[in-house]
Amino acid sequence: MILLGLVDRCDAHMNELPVPCGPWDIWYSDKQSYYNKVLAIGTFWFLFSLGMMIYTDSLFLNFGPPAQPAPPSDMIEECEDLDS
Repeated sequence: MILLGLVDRCDAHMNELPVPCGPWDIWYSDKQSYYNKVLAIGTFWFLFSLGMMIYTDSLFLNFGPPAQPAPPSDMIEECEDLDS
């Protein structure tokens, strides 16, 4: 016969949590150094890519008015509205 109310189990408590011991500054500095290098390389690559897109005119950002003015009005044919 199995008694459902009497189950041997160990509830979790604070004594089972891992406690940091030893010098952690070295590990933390190494991780932060790696993350900073990845951030710097990613930032450089993004700026390089953006610069190349602007340089090769692959990306037009509409910074100002167009370089060439519109054609004179005597060169443009007027559209006639067709009334139905």
